[in-house]
Amino acid sequence: MAKAKKPIRVGVVGCGSIGQIMHLPFVKELSDTFELVGICDISPGVLKYCGKKFDVVDSGQFTSIEKMLDKAAPEALIVCDRMHSEPTIAALKSGCHVLCEKPMAHSLPECDAMLETQAKSGKTLMIGYMKRFDPNYEYAQARVAKMKDVFHVRAHDFVGPNNSFVGDIHDVRVFNDAKDDGGNKRIEQRMAESIGSDRKEHRYLYMMLLYLCSHDLTILRGMFGSPRAVKSAIYSAPGRCFNALLDYGDKMTGVFEFAEMDLKKFDEELSVYSKTEVLKVQFPSPYIPFAATEVEIWEAEGPGKDQRPERPDLPSGPAGQGLKVSRVTASYDEAFRRELHHFAHCVRTGEKPRTTPEDGREDVRLCIEMARKITAP
Repeated sequence: MAKAKKPIRVGVVGCGSIGQIMHLPFVKELSDTFELVGICDISPGVLKYCGKKFDVVDSGQFTSIEKMLDKAAPEALIVCDRMHSEPTIAALKSGCHVLCEKPMAHSLPECDAMLETQAKSGKTLMIGYMKRFDPNYEYAQARVAKMKDVFHVRAHDFVGPNNSFVGDIHDVRVFNDAKDDGGNKRIEQRMAESIGSDRKEHRYLYMMLLYLCSHDLTILRGMFGSPRAVKSAIYSAPGRCFNALLDYGDKMTGVFEFAEMDLKKFDEELSVYSKTEVLKVQFPSPYIPFAATEVEIWEAEGPGKDQRPERPDLPSGPAGQGLKVSRVTASYDEAFRRELHHFAHCVRTGEKPRTTPEDGREDVRLCIEMARKITAP
């Protein structure tokens, strides 16, 4: 009988909504894989609440990343605070593996510092793009790889506020007791450095591209790689609506679109078009655990012109057949849980993660390119 593997000692940095809703619950559930040895947050109230809820003793609760690394001695860290780069670099320097939530950082110099530190440490640095581990996305990805003559891809993300979903089903606690650590000011400075200090009106959009649309970039790039360039972009401030035209060469066009709505609706879809098949990956809110992603497929089916001599005006080929529309849910497994399994596998084996820091840097670069291309209508 194979010897059972010892659980990985893990700490969680940042106990906000995604920490409380996804990371902490699944770390506790996967007790054969992880041992939660510490939590870190700048809010003492959040620490106390999460410590009680997730069975972390007082000595395992920290307001300083350096103290957690020293006292709790984790082997790995899950970084889901608002800073990302600073705790990630500190953890790698201390010899920890890191799963860093997206976006990787707010600027390219931060990304480069993280990459340099990871290379020197030899430890795993994985970026938290959980949608890449969605089993239904994986099903779509495999099917798209077999599609012929894809000529267009559309990444669409029109969403209502997260609290529309969180408020119904989760008890996320927020305490206004954190001391100002200068983090928000540092983020503003890095964002200004990235898109230009003279583009204050586009700062909010750049933040949304980083924090929300990086998910759309990674699922798009997971299927087709990076576009050659962002050809143009337009932004409507009143509707907070953004559209970009992506250059994938002469054989395929790409459109990237984002907007905010005041509706309880999460309308996120990746659509892939060829002449004889269309595939649409429709994602639910990530704040609803185990909500299934669905894959919709359009394809020709039924008798065509050759089988219907009485209809000579029918076009030849698939356009003369009937249309079959099917919906596939390959699995109800949770993407966040699958992501954690993959992280553990990489920590134990040294295998390169599916979502690399190079991926994270490229998405930050694309967000900067899109923000810099904006013209206001």
